[in-house]
Amino acid sequence: MKRLLSTFCFAALAAAAGTVAFPDAVTLDNGHIRVGVSPAAGRIVDFAPSGGGNLLWLNTGAEVRELRGSGRWVNYGGDRLWPELYNYWRSIRRVNIPDPQIDGGGWVLVERAPLALTIRSRVSESLGCRALRRIELVPGRPRLAVTNRLEQVEPTPFPVQLWPVTQIPPAEYYFFATAPARVPYRISSDEQGVITVLPEQLVYRAPRSTTTKLTGNGEWLAARFGELLLVQASRHAPGACYPEGGSQLLFTGPRYAELEFCGGLRHLKPGEAVENTVYWELVRLPRDAGETEAARVTRTTAHNLLQGKTQP
Repeated sequence: MKRLLSTFCFAALAAAAGTVAFPDAVTLDNGHIRVGVSPAAGRIVDFAPSGGGNLLWLNTGAEVRELRGSGRWVNYGGDRLWPELYNYWRSIRRVNIPDPQIDGGGWVLVERAPLALTIRSRVSESLGCRALRRIELVPGRPRLAVTNRLEQVEPTPFPVQLWPVTQIPPAEYYFFATAPARVPYRISSDEQGVITVLPEQLVYRAPRSTTTKLTGNGEWLAARFGELLLVQASRHAPGACYPEGGSQLLFTGPRYAELEFCGGLRHLKPGEAVENTVYWELVRLPRDAGETEAARVTRTTAHNLLQGKTQP
């Protein structure tokens, strides 16, 4: 485990000329999409159409080196998992960084199949749990299922929360599902951007010069990159405690955006576990598809993901 962590950290520092490199990354490809996973980092570090460019944002080696020397949180990019509420970082560990045993690297590959793999983290010193992530490509579809699981190993007074976060480059615009009979969304920003309200969702054109965050209780998020549409969906549990104000969040900023699905807070006893699954699908839109058509495709794709349908 220490050797894997050392390899990962060395690669992150050595890639100063470009984005962070992950030499231990394992690639899965089903002929439609490709996914690359770094077991040592506990992250998905590559997601793209087969033969295409990475749709995930990765930090530069130079910035990673600067952050590691500063003692601050090191943002490598990609798709990660946080096991706790953001506001607990300082109160639990006295420093404003996420759990170092789960977000900080040192994961191991525990299972490998042609289109799937499972990675496992170390046990958190403060939360007493370990995380597992199963990444599985669906045969014959541009679809990915990421199942995140926390297993309680030791007693802890703190609740846990499954919080997967996908970092992507800023998109042309975003789709944000709204939940029936609930406050549709909450936004915090200096400049709101442009919001179009459609049935079951919002279309959001985010400002590029500032950060914004939308919070709500829908079950899907999506981002458009030209002809490519990245759709993510995850089940919402009504009645759960969501301290961030909702079960899904969209963060946007000048450098990157984040698609996030927050699980409810849970107190676990040793031997208990909690998990959630985020489904990803990559859709190629017609060249002339406008905002309304893209929104329709997003909604249909998300419904199919949540219902397990394999046909458009």
